[in-house]
Amino acid sequence: MEPSSRKADMFKAIQARVRYLLQEKRKTIFIAIDECQYLDTKIFRDLKMLMHQDYDSMDCFALILVGLPHVVSILAKPVHEALAQRVVVHYTYEGLSKQETTDYVYSRIEAAGGARSIIDEAAINALAGYANGVPRTINSVMTNALLLGTQLEKQTIDTETVLAAANNLALG
Repeated sequence: MEPSSRKADMFKAIQARVRYLLQEKRKTIFIAIDECQYLDTKIFRDLKMLMHQDYDSMDCFALILVGLPHVVSILAKPVHEALAQRVVVHYTYEGLSKQETTDYVYSRIEAAGGARSIIDEAAINALAGYANGVPRTINSVMTNALLLGTQLEKQTIDTETVLAAANNLALG
């Protein structure tokens, strides 16, 4: 495709290409956007425009939006109504439960060759409460807790160490 200086021409060219791939080549395009909670309203509007022309009668491409749970409230705004109406499947990830967090932490420790005794149960409970089941947050706090525990020459990561690691992340 040739780039165009006019946005309307770009949209038409992209739509024509997607339609060609679907009808002539029998290929469906998948567009996946991670961290979509950070998208500007203009980007959501552009996505709606890409899906606009005669796409209601055929599925020309699949759009997968991945983001934090508040993406639902972003799409619920009136400005995004047309895009939200085109969403066929909704799935909201609620995060890991307290037990799943415990299992997750132990599995990561064991995968690294460590023993479960490296962290006490109260520390995992504090971690679960702080991280709200978000694996990325769990990983960040645990990494910082392990580093801090090493600096403090601790044999076991305790609640105090986990909370200090969480505070370090919040300040950073």
